[in-house]
Amino acid sequence: MVLLAVAVIPLTVLAHQGVPANAAQLMIGLPMSAVGFIVARRQPGNPIGWLLLAIPVGILLSLDAGPYAWMVYRLGYRLPFGPAAVVLESAYFLVLFVALPPVFLLFPDGVLPSPRWRWVLRCYLAVAGSLVAAAYATVAIIIVTQGVHLDASGGLAAIDHPSGSTAWLSKANLLPLAVVAFWPVFAGRLMLSWRQASGDRRQQLKWLMTGTAAAVAGFLISNTVPRWTRPRPRSASGWCCRCASGSRS
Repeated sequence: MVLLAVAVIPLTVLAHQGVPANAAQLMIGLPMSAVGFIVARRQPGNPIGWLLLAIPVGILLSLDAGPYAWMVYRLGYRLPFGPAAVVLESAYFLVLFVALPPVFLLFPDGVLPSPRWRWVLRCYLAVAGSLVAAAYATVAIIIVTQGVHLDASGGLAAIDHPSGSTAWLSKANLLPLAVVAFWPVFAGRLMLSWRQASGDRRQQLKWLMTGTAAAVAGFLISNTVPRWTRPRPRSASGWCCRCASGSRS
């Protein structure tokens, strides 16, 4: 993770992209990785630590892959693993979207509050896994049939601006909505825990709420700042490239 974090700076500079936008996402990833490392080291059997480590890995992979793909497909750099970079650019959203909610369900000791929650977790994992599989299957189909076409924001044009054979993507929102439907359930579980908690457990819940507020603030900033820092098109070279596989979801 340290190497991935260090690589963000040179890749961003070479791609002529704004560092402030990347710094906003690092506001989420680096503190979360520190907490995840401590929990995983002291309590390796607690899944919360590993979940909190998986999220910053996805964030850092995305931060590195985004400018790398931009250099290959928009600036015309002849670099290897361009398709892999385009695929990994979406790791930030998918890992954060899928891995973070179970933290709230399992908080703080990494076990379910009661056996009846087991089916809730299984249903969530099935829906979330289907979302990830469907996202990358869609990307693979688009890349095989249409190739890599990055738009001005750095995303795969066929997904960010669906039309023609990809117009159906604008209506394919059932799986994301199904995942989001679990969030208030997990939040409700925390609210019940707050009412019944005292002492150390209540302090732990306060820390979780504070961290959540900071993460939400960083997420909002990271999705606002890029509008001001995205580079303008420099040339037409590398705008429409074809490859065997790879994309952004």
